[in-house]
Amino acid sequence: MGVLLRPSTFNLAMRHWLTVTAISAGVGLRFLGYFRNRSLWFDEAALAVNIVERPLAGLFRPLEFHQGAPVGFLVVEKILSSLLGPSEFALRLFPLVCGLLTVLLVFVVTRLCVSWSAVPLAVALVALNPSLIYYSSEVKQYSSDALVTLVLLWALVRLAESDLNGWRMAAVAGIGSAAIWFSHPAVFLLAGAGIVFLVSARSDRRRMVRLVLVLTVWAASFGVLYAVSLRHLADDHALLDFWGQYFPPHPIWRAQTLGWLFDAFSAAFHDPAGLAILPGMAFFIVGWAGVFRRNRTLGWILLAAWGALLLAGLTHRYPLGSRLLIFAIPIMLLLVAEGVAAACVRLPQGKLVEVVVACLVLSLPILNAIRGGVSSVSGIQRDDIRPVIQSVNARAEPSDAWYVYFQAQPQMRYYSDVFGRPVKWKLGSDCGGDTACYAWDVDSLAGASRAWIVFSHELVRNGTNDRAILVAQLNQKGRCVEEFSSGSAHAYLYDLSAAKKEGP
Repeated sequence: MGVLLRPSTFNLAMRHWLTVTAISAGVGLRFLGYFRNRSLWFDEAALAVNIVERPLAGLFRPLEFHQGAPVGFLVVEKILSSLLGPSEFALRLFPLVCGLLTVLLVFVVTRLCVSWSAVPLAVALVALNPSLIYYSSEVKQYSSDALVTLVLLWALVRLAESDLNGWRMAAVAGIGSAAIWFSHPAVFLLAGAGIVFLVSARSDRRRMVRLVLVLTVWAASFGVLYAVSLRHLADDHALLDFWGQYFPPHPIWRAQTLGWLFDAFSAAFHDPAGLAILPGMAFFIVGWAGVFRRNRTLGWILLAAWGALLLAGLTHRYPLGSRLLIFAIPIMLLLVAEGVAAACVRLPQGKLVEVVVACLVLSLPILNAIRGGVSSVSGIQRDDIRPVIQSVNARAEPSDAWYVYFQAQPQMRYYSDVFGRPVKWKLGSDCGGDTACYAWDVDSLAGASRAWIVFSHELVRNGTNDRAILVAQLNQKGRCVEEFSSGSAHAYLYDLSAAKKEGP
């Protein structure tokens, strides 16, 4: 006969199995995205060009294409690309490592921050979050943002419980000062923690002095980072305009602003948290109350961190939306998991109800994770220019003319570096849908018997596709000889030998 497990033992074994399964699935999905090795899309290529083409010291200057990324992230990427080459695999290795460590570390952090019954759901929500999965294979800093958040949560909880002796003080000072070099939003968690720790230590002179020393190190590190990097981002008006929709309207005391903030708060549960909005918000609030009951210091730290983030948004220093909130996903999902556990614990058949509710909460992330995995294998990839360039390179002749759509410039520069075959091309104008402007661009190619026209990341403005306008002009003045398409990037070979220049 088999041995019957006692209910408590069986329950623990089941929770352990669910946690391990979630971690394994999260790791597998991240590897799947990485080894799919999709083309660098516009935003990735724009950052990659800075990493590949600049020397290490050049990464401390304002980046081309209005890019912004933590200096520490850029330095690691530069080192990896120098050692392993400028391939997509090399550039995406650090985001992948950060994504994998996030899945593993969340188990450790949840055991410190939430009730034991909430741990499996918290781990599963983080492991299967579609945004965290996707950005684990993208040459951007958002995967490291999430990892740094978890590292700081672990360090701050330990700091709150410690007596701040010499080595602990040095360790926390070092972790905090390094964190902001790898994740800009780390400053919000550090600022919130600093305020809470100082208030809680106001009656303990010895602890207060040591905390002031730690906070001084953090502040000095932030000051150097601001002078080196952040001040340039704050002055980049094109970058601020791009993210303008995620800044609250002014003045801040108007009802419109309060409505905007509520909309931004609720939208974050859909993107990037990947949850159904209303249940996500409800469990988040219940979970925050639960954390306050369990660990009041941690509850105040999280509240103060959200206050710092809100202040940065209201002063238009940090956008409150989209992928710039990915750093907050681990915190949001931990609180949602705690909310599910806290809401169900007092109900009749509470454990069974908790399992059912957890499955319902997980259903949307699981569905989206599966969709993302299938899409990464068989779907059309965004700005998939690499196979197009490879096809063109296989057929191009040295005397061919090249015209590159202006939005495809970062990708063309990056893949010219990767393939080691630089070519001179005419960079297209940003015509904004102006037919005459595109006609002048075509005129500059007049007389070429072989002219390659390359498109990627094409814009649709006022219902009009830039590529459709330019191709119409090309068809009026020449003949299309060949065409290649990946579904999201395109190349055409035109004979324009009979075209006449009619420019202004």
